[in-house]
Amino acid sequence: MAGKTDWWDAGEFTFFRLPRAIIENEKYAALSGDAKLLYTLLLNRISLSAANGWRDGAGEIFLYFTNAEICRTLHCSAGKATALLRALEGCGLIRRARQGLGRPDRICVRPPEGMAKYGVKPVKKGASGTPKTVTPESQKPTPRKTEERKKEIRKNESILSHPDAGAALSAMAPRQIIEKNVSACEGADPALLEELVEIMADACDDPSPYLRVDGQIRSRDRVRDRLLALDARQISAVMEQVEKGAVPRRRPELLAALCRGG
Repeated sequence: MAGKTDWWDAGEFTFFRLPRAIIENEKYAALSGDAKLLYTLLLNRISLSAANGWRDGAGEIFLYFTNAEICRTLHCSAGKATALLRALEGCGLIRRARQGLGRPDRICVRPPEGMAKYGVKPVKKGASGTPKTVTPESQKPTPRKTEERKKEIRKNESILSHPDAGAALSAMAPRQIIEKNVSACEGADPALLEELVEIMADACDDPSPYLRVDGQIRSRDRVRDRLLALDARQISAVMEQVEKGAVPRRRPELLAALCRGG
């Protein structure tokens, strides 16, 4: 029938990427299907972390994916979530950096061995054989990357403006919604932005029915709805207050300022 698109047509889906090397390289044969699925979810977040400037001291991109989020996304137990991360780490597909003080691990995603076999160019290295030094100037996005980022944001906006946007939004994890909202915060302090994302994500993932915010006991669901509704302008306003010293850089005060919406 003319004009009708088959439901299985690629244009009707949003995809996660799974490198062929993960399937065909014998090194990863022992990985479970859930471990490989988790790797694709982690790989999917790299571009957003890069756009937000989330890099460690060595210039390596890092991201966050808490055990609670893994449990919710993969519908598994906390023990299994830990086992999946250990399996990926044991194969060299991720590296975790512990931060302590109850904060989630930073996760650096590594490319699988054998990528060159499928036409992927190796990372360029300096004369010493080590990766080139990353400077603040080298982290600035090129015009092409900036345009690609804008296209990605427009694509997300078009998805969420679809008649089924409510269902699409409800299917997204809170952290995904938060990261999408903060992706438009231009010129933001990466460390502070990262801290605010963690505070919002932790509040949304809190299993308690009530939270103490700004000295008051509030419904967790209402706090969650408020945080997920914050846009880049409101988050930037909170950051400005912190930089001016009007809001102390402590978790309770930052959460209160976010709930007030700047």
